Formats: sequence, C-alpha cells, structure tokens
Amino acid sequence: SYEMQELQRHNMPGVWTWGFYTGWNPSYLLWVTNTHNSMGRFYETFGNSSAKTMERDLRKAEYSGKKITEQQWYRADPPDERVQWSLRNNTNYMQSGVIASLKFTAENADRLLMNFWRKSLNSIEKGEKDAPYGWVIPGEQRAPDRAAYLIHQLQRHGIEVHRATQDFKIGKDEYKSGDFVVKLDQPYGQHARNLLDAQEFPKDAEHRPYDDVSWTFGLIYRVDTKKVDDDAIFDLEGLEFVSEPPDFPGTVHGDSARAYAIKNTGQNSLVTARYRLSRTTIYASEEAFESGDESFPIGSWIIPNRGGIKNKLGEIAEELMLDVDALDTMPDVAKHSLDVPRLALYHNWVSTQNDGWVRFTLEQQGVPYTYINDDDVKRGGLRGRFDVIMMAHQGGFGSAKSMIIGRDTKFGAMPYTRTSSAKGHGHVDSSRDITGGIGYGGVANIESFLNKGGTLLLMGSAGRLATDLGLVRNVSTSVGGGVSTPGSALQTKVVRRDHPIAYGYEDVHHIFRVNGPLYSVPEHYDHWIVVQYGTKPLREEEKKDGDEVSDEEASVDSEAEKADEDADKDEKKDKPKDDGNFMLSGYVDGQDSIEKKAVVLDVPRHKGGRVILYSFNPLHRHLNLGDNNYIYNAILNWNDFPDPEPKDHPELVKD
Repeated sequence: SYEMQELQRHNMPGVWTWGFYTGWNPSYLLWVTNTHNSMGRFYETFGNSSAKTMERDLRKAEYSGKKITEQQWYRADPPDERVQWSLRNNTNYMQSGVIASLKFTAENADRLLMNFWRKSLNSIEKGEKDAPYGWVIPGEQRAPDRAAYLIHQLQRHGIEVHRATQDFKIGKDEYKSGDFVVKLDQPYGQHARNLLDAQEFPKDAEHRPYDDVSWTFGLIYRVDTKKVDDDAIFDLEGLEFVSEPPDFPGTVHGDSARAYAIKNTGQNSLVTARYRLSRTTIYASEEAFESGDESFPIGSWIIPNRGGIKNKLGEIAEELMLDVDALDTMPDVAKHSLDVPRLALYHNWVSTQNDGWVRFTLEQQGVPYTYINDDDVKRGGLRGRFDVIMMAHQGGFGSAKSMIIGRDTKFGAMPYTRTSSAKGHGHVDSSRDITGGIGYGGVANIESFLNKGGTLLLMGSAGRLATDLGLVRNVSTSVGGGVSTPGSALQTKVVRRDHPIAYGYEDVHHIFRVNGPLYSVPEHYDHWIVVQYGTKPLREEEKKDGDEVSDEEASVDSEAEKADEDADKDEKKDKPKDDGNFMLSGYVDGQDSIEKKAVVLDVPRHKGGRVILYSFNPLHRHLNLGDNNYIYNAILNWNDFPDPEPKDHPELVKD
C-alpha cells in the first residue's frame, strides 16, 4: 500500500496490488524471505513484445476477470485506455517500486526487525503446541546420495538438523543411532513443516493453480521420512547438531575378488560413476542374484576385476556414496554391457527454459552431452554423431506444429550470435537465424536417425513430436479433457520389471507429474508400457487362450485409428472410486482418466530405433531428483532394451 501511495504521488497511474497471484508454491524468489520470517516483494510489470515504444490499447485488457482500466478496491488509480509504452517505462515503474520499498524499510527498521523476531518466536511456539512436532530421516536409505542432498537442502534453508548418537524410541516407533531428527520448535520450524509435509491443494479454491502445487522433499527426492506426532521428540537425549553437509561414504567390502558388484537401488550417482569409469567394462544384471549373504536386485552392476579397478572403485565409492561388494565368482546371470552412448540434447528456439534445467541437471551429475539446435537437425547426419538424442518437456509450446515451424519467419532472419558488446548473447548456443523451426526436412532427418538404430528420449509434451508426426504408430495421445496434475506426486506401478528403465525403482512407487500428454495403446501393445499410473490392472478383462482375433484387431494399418477408439472406450468405462492412495501430494482432477495410462512407453521401430515417451517431466527444474533415473537408466541401457513379443498377437511384433 505504501508503494502504491508513493507511485501515485509521483503521478504514475496503473499501479495495483492483489489482482491474483498464486502464492501456493514457495519456489519463487520472494519466498526466500517469506519462508524465513521476513517479507518478500513480487512484482509483475506491463511490457511490450520488444524494447521499442508503441501505443497500447488497453480497452479490452483484463486481469483476473476484471478490466484493468476500471477502478477496483485494489486499483485506485487505473491506467488510461491508451498509453505510449516502452521498455524505459517498464523499468521506471519497477525501479520506483523498489526504491519506495527500500525507503519504507529504512524508516521502519526497528518495526521490521521486531516483526522478524516475533515471527520466529511464533514458529517456535507453534512447533511446541501443534502436531506434527518433527520428522525423523533414517540414516539407512536406498539412495544415500539423495538423502544427503535432502538434509543439506534443509541446512541451506537455515533449518536445524540433529543426528542421534544412540538408538531411541518415540512412542512405539523405534529408531537407530545415525538417524536424523528435525524438531519443529525452532525459528524456521514452520518452513521445515512446509518442506517435509505433504500438500493438498484445496479443490474449492476460487482460482486454479498454474504452477507446482506440491514439493514434499521426501517424495520428490525419493527419500524415506517419518512424521512424528508425539511431543516426546523434544525430550530425546543423545542428539548432536549437524553443522556440516552430511555424507554417507561408501566402501569396498572384501579383499580379493573375481569381480565387484554394486547394488542398484536407484542411486542417482550410478550414472556419475559410469562416466567416471567410461573405459571400464561394466555389466548390468538382467535378473536378481545372490552372492554369499548379499542379495542383489535386477539392474545391479557387475564389474570384472581387471587393471587395478579396486583402487578406482574405492575412490568412487567414498565420493559417490556407493557400496561395492567383492565377489568370489562371476555371477551366473543374464547381463548386458553398459555402453556409454554419444548423447545429444536437442533444443528449439521456441521453448528453452525446460532444457536449461536439463542442462543444469546433467552437468551437476557429470553426464557429458552435445547441445544441438534446429540447425543441426536440418543439417542431418545425426546417427553418425549420436546414439541417443533427448528433448526436454516443451511446456505449453509442446505441439507438433510449433516444433516444426518454430518462430515465425516474418521476424527473420533473427540472429542469436555472440557479439563483442553483449558477451552473454549467444554464449550457450547460437544461430544465424532462430526462426523457421526444423521443417519437415528436419523431421525426416530424425526419422533417419531412428531408422539407423538411434534412440530418442522425449520428455513430457516433447513426445508429440513423435506421436503427432507419425514417428511412432499405435500410440494415442490425449491432452486436457478435465485432467489436471499441476505438479503432483502420483502413485505408479512397474509393468515391465525386466525393463532397464525401471531398474532401481520399487514395484509400486510414485512420480512427480506436471501437466502434459497422456498415452494409451491397443491391448496387444501393452508390452510397450514400462510403468503405468496407479495399481489397477491395465485391462478390466484379460483375454483367454483360444479367443479369436478379428481381422480389424489384426490389421496393422488400422492400429492408429483403433488406438484412438480404445482410448475413448476407456474414458467411458465405469471405474472404481479413488482409494485415497493415488495422489500422495498435490492436486488431481480426472483421476479416472489418468489411471492405467502409460507413465513411460518404450516404442520399438521396425528398423531398430527406439522412441521412449515420458508422459511427465523426469527432469523438472532440478526438483524431482527421485525421478531422474528414468532418464539415466535410458541413457546407460540405450541399446539393451528387451523386445518381448505381444502377449496375444505375436504376429504383430513388427509395426
């Protein structure tokens, strides 16, 4: 209100507060202050499509259902119906608002400092009075690397974390020495609650959310956390304050060995280890096995003892938090070599934000890649350079049309290149003309890449490049239709336990899904589905041996149309009501339309290539680290995906 007053006093109309902003998701910069008992400011300012000055007609402009030229309780001084506007005006308004805010802060320093202290005390008192009173994070985890990351994230937020030096009990629950304890009677205790508890966006809210509605650390990092509703947590003895980032260094167990093994329990650091050992032969087991007293799940690594590998494994085990077991004999199990691929990340010039997060995640994990754009795709020869090409989720730009035609050529040629005056311009990638997209010639080059045995990984809405342009057959896509999952943790189930993409994941687990396409296939292509939404059987009624197959069902040419028909039929079937376990955190509309749809599809092409379709974004904003292995597994096992024959129609194995 003070800022509005100051700008009005300086004859700057068109300033208002409220107008609706979804303050549900604490991922915006102002939440750094709001969640730490201070006060954050969030501005959005009117602008043009370019920096030049132009007249803007605001007579029909609306915000949150109201005309912006009309006076409201929150907009005392609306703008004129026509305004001359430029980037200079935009900057002046923003700068003036910030200066006004700083002036208020300087004049009210004691008041604001007292408010900070009062909020901190309120957090302590609320933590003491209202359950939950804290969380326990077990020291033993399936993925120690992600557990360490979670705890470090809490520390980075100024949240106090302790570690037990002895076994302890809280009520009937028993915990171990080495477990971590987060008590909520602390200044940022309510922020700890915010980050560790599940979210449930209210379905009766007036305005629908337009960004992530869940961020539960235990779920997005796939780390086991235990909520504590017993205030006995405050009386625990033998707790030590954790002042440094935690570490769970792995070791090499055993001395002389014929081979070494690493259990695959979904550690993200496995992909880092593979690239650190890129010249070492490493196998992935295609079935579970035992050695001595140890059990190794499917996908575990088997490393022959050659060339002094033990010392390298020791270094990697300690740094990457991986335990290595020495084996007396080479396991007698089916296995395949983890061949490191030549990896490319393809981006267009329409949507670059999401692939920026992919770049960041790959670089954090030590995965090398080549960054390519429309020019590379139009140039062709992709298979000679790459084994795997991946494309990030395209958000709302993920239509086949936008990916083909790109930015409007009427703005071209539009160079994005390095310049001496603006060194950051064109630094990450560049092009002499970022308009025009890849065109149909680029699509043909991608098809050629697939026909020569390449693997294409398409995240979220990028999948429409394949489904809408015929790069895959027999996959129907639905978008919208009352379905909404704006950043929610949903229950999922592994359908293909033998598929490498599912290595390290438990049979029933969850994924973090932002809105995107939903995929379905005809029944005799169910074997393409690696993971499904929910735990219900893919089909209500299984066919029995001896059932006849109609000519229509057996006709390969009609499969694309049949897939759409099957999808429509699925929508109309009566389905059981929600059992309460499908949504673990967030918000869901249209659950019946989501369940049994494919989370991940592995679609083989008849000439040897593969298209992997993800109906969600496994690399979302470096947030859902627990889903990252859906991509890492595909990268490391890119040329060893199994090809089972269709259950009921073996004659249709070729599309």
